[in-house]
Amino acid sequence: MPNNYLFWGVLIILVVLLVIHLLSRYESLHPPRRRSAPPPPQVEQVPPAPPPPAEPEPDPVQSPEDLFCQPIYEKYVEGRFSHLLAIAIQGVVMEQSAAVSVVEKALGARNAYRQSAKYLDYMLEAGVIAENQYGERRVVITPGQARQIILPQLMEYPAAWSVSEVVEQLRKDIAFMLSDFWTGVDTMSGTEFEAWCMELLKKMGFEHVESTKATGDQGVDILAEKDEVPYAFQCKCYATDLGNTPVQEVYAGLRYYHRNVGVVITNRYFTTGAKALAKATDVLLWDRDRLKRIIQATEKQ
Repeated sequence: MPNNYLFWGVLIILVVLLVIHLLSRYESLHPPRRRSAPPPPQVEQVPPAPPPPAEPEPDPVQSPEDLFCQPIYEKYVEGRFSHLLAIAIQGVVMEQSAAVSVVEKALGARNAYRQSAKYLDYMLEAGVIAENQYGERRVVITPGQARQIILPQLMEYPAAWSVSEVVEQLRKDIAFMLSDFWTGVDTMSGTEFEAWCMELLKKMGFEHVESTKATGDQGVDILAEKDEVPYAFQCKCYATDLGNTPVQEVYAGLRYYHRNVGVVITNRYFTTGAKALAKATDVLLWDRDRLKRIIQATEKQ
């Protein structure tokens, strides 16, 4: 009996060893296949952003002195000549002196004798200053004339005008201002000024020009039409500037006479309040400067 147990024990051990041997042989003949790692994901190559464009360098800011000291060319565009000439004229008129040093002071320029003398020559040509037989120069326009008439007109000249065009137009404006024309207009009575305005409107191409005296005025002196648009005019020949009242009157007269456009004509100017009211009510204002331009335009026709 013991021998049987021994036999079977040895037999089991041998079978186990045989199985282990066979398994090792199989693994050596058939090694396990290794799974290849998946390829790395393809990353899309994004091109680098172009560098931002370089900002243009700002033009250096030129002071009035720098501009003034530049040579005066015949085609001095961008309005620089008119602007600098206006500053020079203002300095000369306020000081009532036609000296080179006054122009230099007005422009804030130093050591600019030639340019200052050149600007004075232009003022002489335009009529801002006058010269006697001994070469002595004097200012012939007043600060009020320069401030209210000459300087505003000078700053309205087209920027592309040449130096000679600016000086020639300035000469015409000053000659008109100093003529005896306004003396005759300023001394007119109200009725005379109204008749004068009626003739001026006819020269401008207005039709059916008539006075409202027969209908009682109602804030309007003249009725007229142009390009089939009905106008209502109020005419004021005063010795002082006009306030709000004429604007209010002609605005009311528009409704009474069924007119589309209201205009106040005067030989003087309008106050700031009158201008503001006219802008709010769409009333047109023809002051001394506007009349001058109208007259010059009709004379050319």
